[in-house]
Amino acid sequence: MKIIALNSSPRMEKGNTALLLGPFLDGAREAGAQVDLIYVRKLDIKPCTGCFSCWNKTPGHCPQKDDMEQLYPKLMSADVWVLATPLYECAMTGTLKVLLDRTVACHYPGCEDEKPETLVLISSCGDWALERFDALVFYMKDLCKNVRKGKGCELAGALLRPHAAALRFMMETGMPVGDIFSSAKQAGFQLVKNGRMDPQALANIERPLCTRQEFEEISRGK
Repeated sequence: MKIIALNSSPRMEKGNTALLLGPFLDGAREAGAQVDLIYVRKLDIKPCTGCFSCWNKTPGHCPQKDDMEQLYPKLMSADVWVLATPLYECAMTGTLKVLLDRTVACHYPGCEDEKPETLVLISSCGDWALERFDALVFYMKDLCKNVRKGKGCELAGALLRPHAAALRFMMETGMPVGDIFSSAKQAGFQLVKNGRMDPQALANIERPLCTRQEFEEISRGK
């Protein structure tokens, strides 16, 4: 199984999103997957212009010359896309949205490629409520309908971490949160071995870590 993981956090490996992405990919590697981790911030990607040259004139190739040229072969050969993003006001980072718009070239009419078969979402946010992820999850489900020339792919699941600042604080102060990281690793292993992730593991990753009042105190640095 080939996995391409796109970490769109501007803080890259130092961000809260990487706290979940790292062990998830470790589990996938242990299960035998070939993993390619890419930091979107490092890429030069221009916005899609909607010209559809990648469909009608140069199938599979966008006329814009940027880092998508090197990314397209990786996207089109990967069985699984892991999309990792912190949750901002408009659901995802702008860099990931620009990249996903450009993936229209991966699914041009007549394309023989049938990838990806599976998509995984990994996201963290600074808000308390798990419901803040609803719009992002909806977007990813809709994205799954449109890939593979409209045949669609499966959203295997979402690793979601609300009040992520509390997770980092508790981790750095030695509080018991190791089960969250082990659940993320378990999810990556299960995806590769079984094609599914245990719903209980996903539920454990998003479980409340403290009360809302405690979270607000942590956010204020008390």
